[in-house]
Amino acid sequence: MEFIGKFHPLLIHLPIGLIIAAFGLELLFRKSSNPISLKSIRFLLGLAAMTAIISASLGYFLSQTGGYDSEVLFIHQWSGIALAFLISIFYLIRKTNKNGTVLRAGWGVILFVLTIAGHFGGSLTHGSEYLIESAPDMIRNIFISDQNKLIDKPLDSAIVFEDIIQPIIKRKCWSCHGNDKNQGRLNLQTVTGWDKGGKNGHLLKAGDPLASLILERVYLPIAEEKHMPPSGKPQLIASEVALLEWWIAQGGDFKSKISSLKRNQRIDQIIQPEFGNSDIYTELEVPSFDGDVLNSLQSAGIRILSAAQGTSFLEVNFSRDSLINPDRLKLLQKMKNNITRMDFSYSGVNNEQLEILGQFPNLVYLSLAGTTISDKGISHLKRWDNLQYLNLHSTEISDESLNNIESIPNLKKVFLWNTNTTEAALAKLIKSKPKLKVDY
Repeated sequence: MEFIGKFHPLLIHLPIGLIIAAFGLELLFRKSSNPISLKSIRFLLGLAAMTAIISASLGYFLSQTGGYDSEVLFIHQWSGIALAFLISIFYLIRKTNKNGTVLRAGWGVILFVLTIAGHFGGSLTHGSEYLIESAPDMIRNIFISDQNKLIDKPLDSAIVFEDIIQPIIKRKCWSCHGNDKNQGRLNLQTVTGWDKGGKNGHLLKAGDPLASLILERVYLPIAEEKHMPPSGKPQLIASEVALLEWWIAQGGDFKSKISSLKRNQRIDQIIQPEFGNSDIYTELEVPSFDGDVLNSLQSAGIRILSAAQGTSFLEVNFSRDSLINPDRLKLLQKMKNNITRMDFSYSGVNNEQLEILGQFPNLVYLSLAGTTISDKGISHLKRWDNLQYLNLHSTEISDESLNNIESIPNLKKVFLWNTNTTEAALAKLIKSKPKLKVDY
């Protein structure tokens, strides 16, 4: 039954096209009595009626598989059945009736029912906001009241899931996994749905983001069938993925407040703008990138994502990746002008590989925390004019690296605790660059 029903979306466009074609001929030959035009219109109507009946039958089989909002399904189902019935009746009437008023009324009713059936069918397939999800902001703001709306509460009293995580999921996932449609028997619109998971199992493994199914699907290459959101849908950007990782790593609790969870600088940079307190890095002018190249990098196992909606900024996440090698880093050179953030924390990156990274001119943030990087590697960083945040905690660097760090012109903050630097050398760095925040 499910197999047969899946042919419904494939066939449904045929009667729609035939109806529109017949209506177009009706308008074109409305003042003509040519019998060929009448036969052509009736032929199209007859074919439309037949395919509409078949489509409605297949739609019934598909509806029995479940996972659809009952109210929306009811309207779509019965408007589709009504359309098949009306087209069949109109096919018979159109043979002999030439009364203009009757024909106009008939077409009016058919097109109205077609619009209703099509709209609710689209809502079942793509979600209730599918018509406006890609519209310009001016139009979206009319229909989506919370679009670009700041969170109206103090940051520390906000609930992480309700105020931070769920708005992301609403924008990117509810169209397929909400109350209207439960694809894969997964409803992300309710806490109960999150707890239950879908046909592929539970979404979250508390404390372990990389073992959580929801992030496994997000990090698959976009060309993969199981990648989420599907290709063609608005994708999660790097900051949204970072928030999901942070929330799951902190336990994935649905009631936790922001104030009860540990936050790092990265999370604060993402969250603060939502509360009207922005502290993000200066925007850069970077070229647009080729989506096919991005897909090829993802297919090579590189976690690279868009850094901000509507920009060409990219972020690369190699955190805890022990398989870093020069070949993988050289692949990234195709996007070197677009990559603004790279995270190598607790990974296998080494000094020699940092020489390759020195060729990325627009890096704003770099984390090498917990790696084997030493003074030799840091010598490659002084050429970065745009670097603002550098994380070197828990590395083997010494005072020798501080001269190179001092030469980075726009550096705003550096993390140096648990390194081999001395207090005297750190004091000298702070004195020479008083605006630089040194965490040690």
